[in-house]
Amino acid sequence: KQTEPNPEDSLPKQEGTASGPGK
Repeated sequence: KQTEPNPEDSLPKQEGTASGPGK
């Protein structure tokens, strides 16, 4: 999880990679 509670935060995303708005 990063700073904003993104709806995509559930996905196994990496840190600093298009976090949220910018899929």
